[in-house]
Amino acid sequence: MPKKQLHTPDSEARKRLRPRKAIIDPTVSTHFQSTVLAIPELRDLITEYLGPSHLRTLTAVCRTWRDYWIAQVYKRLLLNRYKRTHVYPKVDLYGHLITTLSVANSRWISILHVLDFTPALLHLRLAFVTMSYDQTRQILEKVPQLRTLTYKFRGKDIRAEEGSIALASMLKDLEVFSWEGQNTYVRIDHLLQVLKSCKKLTKLTVGDARLVNDFPVPALAPTPSADTGSATTAETRTETSVAMEIEQVNMYVDDDTDPWTNTSLRSIEFPSMVLGLSWNNRQGNADPNLGRLMGRIPNLTKVCINYTNNFEEQDWGHIIKEGSRLEHIDIRPRYYNRDLASQTFALRFIVQRCTHLKVLNTSGVQTGTNDMYQRIIANNRQLQQLFIKNSGVADSSLLELAKGPTSSLCDTLQELDLDTCLGITGAGLVKVLESCTGLQALNVRNTRAGTIQLFNGKPWACAKSLRKLELDIMPADGLPALLSAPLVLYSDKEQALIKEKLDALTSLVYLDLRGRALTFEMVEDV
Repeated sequence: MPKKQLHTPDSEARKRLRPRKAIIDPTVSTHFQSTVLAIPELRDLITEYLGPSHLRTLTAVCRTWRDYWIAQVYKRLLLNRYKRTHVYPKVDLYGHLITTLSVANSRWISILHVLDFTPALLHLRLAFVTMSYDQTRQILEKVPQLRTLTYKFRGKDIRAEEGSIALASMLKDLEVFSWEGQNTYVRIDHLLQVLKSCKKLTKLTVGDARLVNDFPVPALAPTPSADTGSATTAETRTETSVAMEIEQVNMYVDDDTDPWTNTSLRSIEFPSMVLGLSWNNRQGNADPNLGRLMGRIPNLTKVCINYTNNFEEQDWGHIIKEGSRLEHIDIRPRYYNRDLASQTFALRFIVQRCTHLKVLNTSGVQTGTNDMYQRIIANNRQLQQLFIKNSGVADSSLLELAKGPTSSLCDTLQELDLDTCLGITGAGLVKVLESCTGLQALNVRNTRAGTIQLFNGKPWACAKSLRKLELDIMPADGLPALLSAPLVLYSDKEQALIKEKLDALTSLVYLDLRGRALTFEMVEDV
């Protein structure tokens, strides 16, 4: 009699979970590796969509994948409060793969230590690091191959730190240089030394500092005398304790008779930079340091200025030159800057000299008139981004944007910001929406454009491309609450028309609708 086989639930489950033998095509894995991993552009494209955790997972698939993706995992390194006593075994093993290093809140000797393990470093970012002139020099001598250097430090009016900007001239392959202090000074000769030595430099950023000829003598506190116990003068202490530092950082003086220029620099940015003469020294005079700087960089295409002092007409003439090839202008004065004449000078030079603009940002410039912006739009038919919030622009400027079927501006315009432009109405804005096929972002909040007039007429040409919309739904008169008659909501037919236009925006990812006449029925299921 045959023995009865016992089948338990556990045994059945084990059979189902038992891996089965399968016939594997030997060409599958090699085919992927020989096509995808052999194309550098395709590998980089895949890497852009993967985070650090995903990259680490790919390294565990097989040895071939590990050999490639391990370089992507350790391509960038961020160290905060790094110390030499900390143990980082991965840095010792994979330091030769690091190309981008960011160090914050660390001592210079610790930074010097980690640079011993990163021979292939190309991009170095130092944030909130306090170093002297000699300490900065020792670090830069370790990485002469740098392409990008970003240095942001805590400035305490130290002469050695302020002079360290000139040390960037040691990096002959430098392409991007950013130097941001904290209420410190930058000698014009040091900046010119960097421009003269770095022939490959394409972008320069100097922020939170004042451009000067020479460093001012520091006001040092008196110290007790060893002989008499009395306090010595600040001048005596300056000569004895600061003289050598001032001598080494003031060593270079640019020769104005030498006709050298930096032809590689394309972008210059001054965030929170004190430019122009102070009110006491102004008296209608231009800043000579600004003229010396801009005269050495003839091929600029991008200028970003967030200025605190006030420019004279000649200062703007140095920045926006005759026959200018500028493509990107960003001028945003501080909110407490009340020199309206200086802002007018800037716009006048843009109107007269700029014909190749692609990006214009004059947000905060209060003197912009409709006639100025209409002429700027007419002269620059390749505009891609236009930010002119809080200006005097009106419907005639918008009609210039949508002017003519042969105008390339209708195809190139991608972003338009007209926030707080009270001269804008629905009649002008609807022409832009019906003509600009590539518009991706639109901000017309705090304007009179969001009336029913905006939603009447032909379908919007940007319906398939618009991704961001900020709009106030206003009553039919378009007036604010203080000036308008009692609120009258739109009829059901008009609300359905507004909802139909919003439903047609198939690519919309960000929608900010406000206003007195906004109802739930307009945005339901949008």
